[in-house]
Amino acid sequence: MPKVLITGINGFVGSHLAQHVIGIPDAELFGLLRNKNSDVENVKEIFKQINFLYADILNYQELFKVIKTVEPDYVFHLAAQPFVQESWRDPRKTFEVNVIGSINLLEALRNAGIDAKIHLASTSEVYGQVKKNELPVTEQNQLRPFSPYGASKLAMEFLAQQYFKNYGLKIFITRAFNHSGPKSPRNYILSDWSRQVAFHEKGRLEYLSVGNLTVERDFSDVRDVVRAYWLVAKNGKAGEPYNVCSGASIKMAQILKKLQVLANSKLKVKKDSKKFRLNDLKTIVGSNEKILKATGWKPQIPFNQTIKDTLNYWRLKVN
Repeated sequence: MPKVLITGINGFVGSHLAQHVIGIPDAELFGLLRNKNSDVENVKEIFKQINFLYADILNYQELFKVIKTVEPDYVFHLAAQPFVQESWRDPRKTFEVNVIGSINLLEALRNAGIDAKIHLASTSEVYGQVKKNELPVTEQNQLRPFSPYGASKLAMEFLAQQYFKNYGLKIFITRAFNHSGPKSPRNYILSDWSRQVAFHEKGRLEYLSVGNLTVERDFSDVRDVVRAYWLVAKNGKAGEPYNVCSGASIKMAQILKKLQVLANSKLKVKKDSKKFRLNDLKTIVGSNEKILKATGWKPQIPFNQTIKDTLNYWRLKVN
């Protein structure tokens, strides 16, 4: 019976990964929360199927105790400061959580002598300033992060390589491109717009506030993404990074039009300069060739379905 530990299990991606693991025969699921006051709204439907433990990833001793208690076969490290804009506001905290937190986890696993498969969730933000002739982005692309968030995740990756090469830890790295779906935080673009549409339908919002509609991004459904995480940890090659992406891009303006079609009210749109990201790239699209060859993974959920499900999630929340 494999024992699976997920850090950040109550987060957007963590809750979907938990749901996926529950569907795996004989898997025993453990979830790490910061403390007993942590918000568990995202996992309320599967709460009784999770063995919860408590530790702050910035507290090595607490983490070590959890690792010794569980002795996991799989560790999925999703606890992080995951927002680009927030990383500009507080780069110190971003590095503390994303880098020191990861070191604490790797040290706890190493010192406990646990022979686990360790998945570290990185990001396409490590690629940063991708040039037009480099599209679609492969794992061999030059790494030029241009946000504190991207830099913190790259630092985590470099540390992971040291633990893999020098200590023999079985570490698997994924670089997820844009992903969305139900439970996504309100500052994710699709979630932000879906939430606004839901309020507009109730007559509680005058217009939809948007940012740059000309940029193109590679979107996947979060439920496909967590399936990729599991397959990489199970069948991937340790020490290797894997892109998790659809391999196609879509303009923000197209997403907006799809939401306008689904909306039950006529949407007025207003651009907000505060929602324009610093140094935003016009187009980013990834290659998923490597993960396909290594694990057989490919996206299964159409993005139109992701949009519908995200909008319906926020309709329920607003009600």
